[in-house]
Amino acid sequence: MNKEKQIDDGRKELRVITIPVALEKRDDGQESRKISGYAAVFEQKTKIGSWYEEQIARGAFNDCEFKRCVLNFNHNDSNLLARVSSGTLKLEVDEKGLKFEAELPNTTLGNDILELIRRGDIAGCSFAFVVRKSSWTWLSDEDPAQLDQREILEISEVFDVSVVTHPAYEQTSVSARSAEEDRDAHREAKNAALAESQRREREFQLLTIHNCHA
Repeated sequence: MNKEKQIDDGRKELRVITIPVALEKRDDGQESRKISGYAAVFEQKTKIGSWYEEQIARGAFNDCEFKRCVLNFNHNDSNLLARVSSGTLKLEVDEKGLKFEAELPNTTLGNDILELIRRGDIAGCSFAFVVRKSSWTWLSDEDPAQLDQREILEISEVFDVSVVTHPAYEQTSVSARSAEEDRDAHREAKNAALAESQRREREFQLLTIHNCHA
């Protein structure tokens, strides 16, 4: 059965995507200190390790909290580059996904990041977030060769977007553990439902035998 299960998550998760970070041009054609890119893209099905495939649904950022969000390098709070509350980081949800735009600071780190983006050494974006609700479809129940499917339906908060050195969509140990926990919960519920069905079937058979001999 391709059963779907909606889960209230509440875990912190991390994703990295391969869309390049853009260095914008000023009106005079010179490079500015402003960078932009997408930290998340809608309906992009992506394999998470050997556990499952995942995509972000349109509308997942509705009612999402962005006020505490910062722009870091490699999700390290010591490598702060910009933040929403100061106006140096702007986030926008459009038809493609979650877009960010930031003015890099005139600091050693800001200048280093600017040069690395200019050279193409940094070419990936990432975001750290909390999922409010997701939906799972357990395809492996019918065919172990298939990966289960997860759709992220609601994200409650995005607290970090980052430019990263490794532009690959990777699962963290937290998301891998979450997948196993959700799978175990699904199996327990499925086994419990099967046991209950078998119990009722036995009761029905005993009742039928009793009525036949009455």
